[in-house]
Amino acid sequence: MDYHIASKHKNELNNQQKLSEKQLDLDRGINEASVTSSDTDSLIHQNSTKFEVGDETLRLLPQKGNFFRFYFLHILLAIPFFIGIMCYIITLEPCLKDYDSCLNELDKSKISRLMTISIISVISLAFKYFLIFHFEVSYKLFRFTLITSVLAYLTLIYDTGNSFSSHGAYNRLFLYIGIPVFYSGFYLIMVLYRCFLKYGKAIPLITITFLIIFILYLQSKYNSSCEYWDKGFKGSVIDNSVSCNLKKPKVCNEIIFDNLFDAVFYLNDDCKKRRNDDSQVVKEYTKLDKLTKVAYPRVEKWDHTNVCNYYFFRDNVMKEVYNLDDPFIKQSVKKSNEVYVDFSLGKTPQVKIELKKDEALLKKRDKIFKENLKKNNVMFKNVLFFFIDSMSRNHFKRKLPRVYQWIEKFYVPKKESSSTSKDNNDKNNEKSDITHESFQFLKYHGVGTWTNINLQPFFFGVPYDASEGIYALNYFKNRGYITGSTENTCSREFVGLYSGEMSWLVWDNYDHDFTSFFCDPNFYSKEKVYSMVDGPYCYRKKCLYGRQTYEYSIEYTNQFFNAYKDQGKMFRLGNIDAHEGTGESIKYVEDDMIKFLDDFEKNGHLKDTMIIFFSDHGYTMPGIHQILQSEDHVIELLLPFVYFLIPKNTKNFDQIRENLNHNENMFMTPYDMHNTLLGMINVDRKYYNKSGTDIIKDKLKGNEGCKKFKIKDEWCKCRHDDISLN
Repeated sequence: MDYHIASKHKNELNNQQKLSEKQLDLDRGINEASVTSSDTDSLIHQNSTKFEVGDETLRLLPQKGNFFRFYFLHILLAIPFFIGIMCYIITLEPCLKDYDSCLNELDKSKISRLMTISIISVISLAFKYFLIFHFEVSYKLFRFTLITSVLAYLTLIYDTGNSFSSHGAYNRLFLYIGIPVFYSGFYLIMVLYRCFLKYGKAIPLITITFLIIFILYLQSKYNSSCEYWDKGFKGSVIDNSVSCNLKKPKVCNEIIFDNLFDAVFYLNDDCKKRRNDDSQVVKEYTKLDKLTKVAYPRVEKWDHTNVCNYYFFRDNVMKEVYNLDDPFIKQSVKKSNEVYVDFSLGKTPQVKIELKKDEALLKKRDKIFKENLKKNNVMFKNVLFFFIDSMSRNHFKRKLPRVYQWIEKFYVPKKESSSTSKDNNDKNNEKSDITHESFQFLKYHGVGTWTNINLQPFFFGVPYDASEGIYALNYFKNRGYITGSTENTCSREFVGLYSGEMSWLVWDNYDHDFTSFFCDPNFYSKEKVYSMVDGPYCYRKKCLYGRQTYEYSIEYTNQFFNAYKDQGKMFRLGNIDAHEGTGESIKYVEDDMIKFLDDFEKNGHLKDTMIIFFSDHGYTMPGIHQILQSEDHVIELLLPFVYFLIPKNTKNFDQIRENLNHNENMFMTPYDMHNTLLGMINVDRKYYNKSGTDIIKDKLKGNEGCKKFKIKDEWCKCRHDDISLN
């Protein structure tokens, strides 16, 4: 039964009235052959009551005897709306454990179930709109506003998506993407239908032809989307004839949708405009009545598992924030400070970083290092860990192509390196300006899909749930290295420090730790740490006091290498920008990375330094690829990257090159990396983990696989002949 809101001028001529009614019928998509204007008018008069509103006639309510049909239609309209709302709420599945456990439990089957319910929700809500507009139900604006308000409340207030007490961020993304997609298709069909009524078959046929051509174009793009996927440096290709078989995806959605979800581009995001420098926010989280030169505490000597626990570290840092001009603060504390924010300059506070060189430490460590250098206990004078959280090998190529090319320029293909004799190498090295050689590992495989499960084996040589393990940092310090670390997030380590089993691990402190500054509440709000809008895991640039946070990390790293230029040192430079759901924001720090690497080489720091470029896993935060679980995205979750850049003047370099070239296509994991780190500083092999291999000193056999490292069947992306590991 149709309910029309009909407006006519009372004194219109009959023929003009009929013409207007026919035009209205055409616009509403009602077939004139089945319901004529006179039939419609008669139907309305029989079943509705007239209300005069100005010079418009409003027909709304049914006459007596037609209440059943009237309310049946409204109930029919209400059912999909309530189904949609209930489905949305159901998807807010609680997870009250810690962050890593929630990520671990949010496996593919759970996401698939969530997707199914989300699809029902989107279709139901969209169908509700369709019925309202198609049947011209009364109070359209009111109903539309009501539904929009309910959705806005659910997605923006009830479900903030900022913590794992609800997984609604996944559902919200799908809802916001799904409804526009549905309406695009719906209105396209309606336009074609109206064109058919007005112009006949010509326009719809042209449109359908265009759509077919567009679909064929997409199909061709789909078919060629993975051509790059198995490529390495300088034309090298993954070789599955040795070691395990690394499955290549058929369709690479990461390429097809490349740059499509770039929030930074759409918002024209700029840290100079979005400064994130609100002094009131800092006041709120500190004990300070007045902000002048706000200093952040040194945390090197803080206890890892208690004071630096993930849940309390930010609060503990903010409790220790102080003003440098406070007369009650000890002079020794002020002199040792390495970073403060100067709020006394007015509206634009400035960040001041000054690493404090420890002369006593230098003297002590330098003596130890030189003794170990004579005993050949150290392979490299300097070691730099260049870490990017949540980035697969192929995503590294896609989003940081210039950094990838910077490493690639040092790569020597196997054939060239093997055909060149040692004598020729020596002559070439004397003439060549290239002092290093880079090495790639095309089958480097994670043991899980989140940080701790991969980096605990990397740095401790033990599984995620182990009750013992010694930090590799401890061995480096014992060899005389001066150590430092920074990562642009509020965390002491690359792994989240939680209580429980992690308290049994033997931790150690870096000599210089640039961490506490990133606990500033303008950047790291504990209440909204997983926000998509701002903070360390947002879709935008990571801004703080008018600059990207990674710029501060780079500045501190440069100061560290300048301060201890002649001493043996080990430093970790970490980046968190890829730890978000679009996979796009990391590319906006590439300029900073390239400048750092070029300056590092220009200033002579590269000469005696081995650089380990590495990540822990692919990106796992809520986003379209995570929701859709596209094949390439799922595979890449377990395929992080590792590249070595090694000085050619390293002792036994020819043997090192031979081993690393052999291992290029071998299956390896973080357990192998751990043994390699210990081998670089000649630690007794009894301290190696039993699963891994020192890939610098030894050649992998080729029979290594997921079983050996107890990797779950659904996580194994590189297999031998085993169909299943269970």
